[in-house]
Amino acid sequence: MTLLAWLFGLIVLIVAIAVAVAFLSRFYRKTSRDVAIIRTGFGGQKIVLSGGCLALPFLHKVDEINMRTMRIEVVRAGPKSLITEDRMRVDVELEFYLRVQPTIDGVATAAQAIGSKSLSPDGVRNLLEGRFIDAIQATAASLTMDSLHDRRAEFVRTIRESVRENLAHSGLQLESVSLTRMDQAAFASLDDNNAFNAVGLRKLAEIIATSKKKRAEIEADADVSVRQTQLEAIKQRLTLSRQEEEAQIAQRLEIEKLKASSDADTARAREQSMVASESARIDREKDTRIAEIQKARELRRLKTIPFAAYCSDPCDGRTQGTTGMFDSLPYRNDAAITMRRLIRSLPRRAGVIGIATCDKGLPATMLALAGCGHLPGIIVPGGVTLPAIDGEDAGKVQTIGARFAVSKKELTRLVIQTETKM
Repeated sequence: MTLLAWLFGLIVLIVAIAVAVAFLSRFYRKTSRDVAIIRTGFGGQKIVLSGGCLALPFLHKVDEINMRTMRIEVVRAGPKSLITEDRMRVDVELEFYLRVQPTIDGVATAAQAIGSKSLSPDGVRNLLEGRFIDAIQATAASLTMDSLHDRRAEFVRTIRESVRENLAHSGLQLESVSLTRMDQAAFASLDDNNAFNAVGLRKLAEIIATSKKKRAEIEADADVSVRQTQLEAIKQRLTLSRQEEEAQIAQRLEIEKLKASSDADTARAREQSMVASESARIDREKDTRIAEIQKARELRRLKTIPFAAYCSDPCDGRTQGTTGMFDSLPYRNDAAITMRRLIRSLPRRAGVIGIATCDKGLPATMLALAGCGHLPGIIVPGGVTLPAIDGEDAGKVQTIGARFAVSKKELTRLVIQTETKM
């Protein structure tokens, strides 16, 4: 029995909660950041800016008040353009940014003065455009067209101050006023029979005529000034061209002088070099001749006669990559035999001095002297081969031989390159 009572109570609680949730979902009205609520009826007027309230059918009426900023554009152009203090017509476009005052009194006042359904940009424009136009026309009438242009900020500030208090009585708050366009009204939109327009047109005609006259004078003065400037520029260009030509001529003369001086110095240096070279050659030949005389005297003192023998060797640079390489190493033996025969051909030989170089001549000389062990012998390295004065470069020839060892095609290409560079 207790369990059944507990279950019954739980069911009743769940049903009550569900009914309460459904009731609140249906009859509880909430505000948002841009909408306020006014509830009238049972219990009197209640304004909710943040939160919510119950609104029961037949007992309450709920209105939503738009709290967002509204942009109201006012255009006065053409026949409806503004008349300034100097009777000139001016086209203007202004934008008014306003909203309902975010207070309970402000919302109540706006709802009573304007109505919740009219609190939209179009509705507010229809209700308040007359106030805006009156403030704009009154402010423009106190300023001339030029001062209106020069004191735009003051013009806007005056309109804002004159409209703000009026809007506050309606529960509205003016945030800002912007002047988006201002220009003189077009002639075509003005009526000549209107007294205000007649005065304005006369002043405009005077201003335009004076401006045209001044413009013509300025253009004439400008043309004369431009021509004078061009004339001065032409004179300066001609002067600069003459100075540039004179500088080039002076530079060429200076260069010719420097070249002549340099050529003279070069000729003197060349002559001095040739004299020094010739003196060195003479001294070298003199020293060589003295050494030869001393050698001859020494040989005469020793009662001997010098005898020179020569034996050439092949160039590997010409034989690389060919069957001619088969004779390079065997040549050493042949050259050694030839030199031993030359040594033995002198019956009164007393000693041998061998001067050799290269990897064939030097071993051949060593073999020849080794075969003449009964004679005193000396081997003197001959050093590297001097480059030919009028002939082929041995290094280049050996390089060609190395390339030819790779292929005949490579040899042909190298020869063509070598001839092209030469």
